Amino acid sequence: MTLLLGTAAMATDVGLWYSKRRDLQSATDAAALAAAYKPSQAQVIAADLLSRNGFGADTPPTVSTGTYCDNASLAPDARYFTGVVTCPNAGYVATAPNAVRISTQTEAPLGLSRALLPDGGPYRTSVSATAARIDEAAFQAGTGLVNLNGGIANALLGSLLGTTINLSAVQYDGLVNTDIDALSFLDALATHVNLSALTYDQVLQSRAQIGDVLDATIDVLDRQPNLTAIAAQALGGLLSLKAAIVGNPDIHLGNLLDLGVWKNQPVGGTTSPTALQADLNLFQLVSFAAQLANGRNAVAIPQLGLNLGPVASISLVATAIEPPQKPFFSFGPVGVQVHTAQIRIQLLLKLLDTGLLGNGVRLPLYIEVAPGEATLARIDCGLEPAKDATVTVNAIPGVAAIYIGEVNSNAMTNFSQAPTVSDANIIDLSVLGLLQLVSLTGKAKIQIPSQGQPAAQPLTFYQPLSGEVTKHEPPTNEGIIGPTSGEGQRARAVSTGLLGGLGQSLYNGLDLHAKLLLNLIVIDLKQGNCGGLLGLVCWGNGQQRTSLLGILASVLGALDPLVDGVLKALGLQLGTMDVWVTGVRCGVPVLVQ
Repeated sequence: MTLLLGTAAMATDVGLWYSKRRDLQSATDAAALAAAYKPSQAQVIAADLLSRNGFGADTPPTVSTGTYCDNASLAPDARYFTGVVTCPNAGYVATAPNAVRISTQTEAPLGLSRALLPDGGPYRTSVSATAARIDEAAFQAGTGLVNLNGGIANALLGSLLGTTINLSAVQYDGLVNTDIDALSFLDALATHVNLSALTYDQVLQSRAQIGDVLDATIDVLDRQPNLTAIAAQALGGLLSLKAAIVGNPDIHLGNLLDLGVWKNQPVGGTTSPTALQADLNLFQLVSFAAQLANGRNAVAIPQLGLNLGPVASISLVATAIEPPQKPFFSFGPVGVQVHTAQIRIQLLLKLLDTGLLGNGVRLPLYIEVAPGEATLARIDCGLEPAKDATVTVNAIPGVAAIYIGEVNSNAMTNFSQAPTVSDANIIDLSVLGLLQLVSLTGKAKIQIPSQGQPAAQPLTFYQPLSGEVTKHEPPTNEGIIGPTSGEGQRARAVSTGLLGGLGQSLYNGLDLHAKLLLNLIVIDLKQGNCGGLLGLVCWGNGQQRTSLLGILASVLGALDPLVDGVLKALGLQLGTMDVWVTGVRCGVPVLVQ
């Protein structure tokens, strides 16, 4: 009987102990899930919830915040790191905790078995729980997708792909204003490259030809039940590009897109409740893929089809200084980044180059644009994420140096050193090339921003209210979450320093030297009127009196739309960075341990 009573007492106490431990584990799990919504207030939230469930009064919980790395290569118990760390093979740097670990303990009630314990009890039990929440957003950075000049875009894309392209302005407008679903694009691409990939990450680790990329985008558009007029224009442009491809170069897809936490989703999972809901802009997709296919090669365009008058011509050489260090499109949690390209551009503009008046006006322009950088800095989901989620992106526009002058011959291919810039012979007027009348030499430089590196500028994106998108004109540091094809979606970071336009800034900084009448007279020129010795290079009467400096100012004034169009076709702008957030998904806290 004694043995039976002792066994019954022990069984009862063990059952009570397990029941108490189960209740404590449930309360700790609930506290971890609640605290994961706001890791910054984890201690307060956890203590409050445990207290409401009858725990924590005797021993406060131990709460730590850290980083949960969703990485299958790590053992499950090794995926939580205290503090903010860089997850192995994540491709991004976390900037804030995304997980909470809570450890609690309590006393277990004991009855008859108390006599069996050395000190008579009590018996303590402890548990822990780890919960993580990963919010994700899709964003991209580049140039403003408006007012593309068809001639410039055709010349640049054609040179990048080694072919001749003749897309119309209407077709470019269609590409600029059409987006496609990212996962649908990758699904179609996996089919065209005959990949038996199980996950999107395996697709991104492969290579695809430019023709396959275009075929995939065409398939996505073809599957749309009601194709809009704009999308139909984009489809026509894609078909024309596909027909013009020569050689069909290939690219590494991982240099184009980074899917972040969605990379482990199975191919074909576009209808999954947790699927990525974000878009890719067609023009940026095509132009960035062309830049990847070209690699580091210089793109030379002897003659741009621009209407600058009957006696004007422009030649251009553009070089990508480095391959992209980050993908052009990023999707993932806080910390992911995108970079714009690092580009060198050499422009030569000629005016009055008829031979009758010598070489006329010859304006060599050299531009070096450092890569810009955009980092997903914060996602605030609020109580109703579909209505009040906000996303903050820190953008750093690329620094640009713009010169008038002659650069060393290997400036476009030697990336180990900065170019040297010397005086250029800007204006050379003579009679039949024999009797020199006037020669203007000089150089100029402007820096964007005017001093040092630009600081990171926070750009905030909001959900559209009632389906309406607020229109605005850049520059602005606020945008609307949604496809790039809508109005008012982007936000823009702007560097200071380019005041009064590119041409005017260069003109103001010109250091000119004039040589007149067979070099018999040498003058250091600045802006001025036509008086004094400067009268020797002026003509006309009264208010119609004109100087060579006036002609030069007019030529420089034409640079702004020209340079802007060239850079837009390359996905860049001087001193600015446009950013879009094309989608946001607020994660639900889940128990991971």
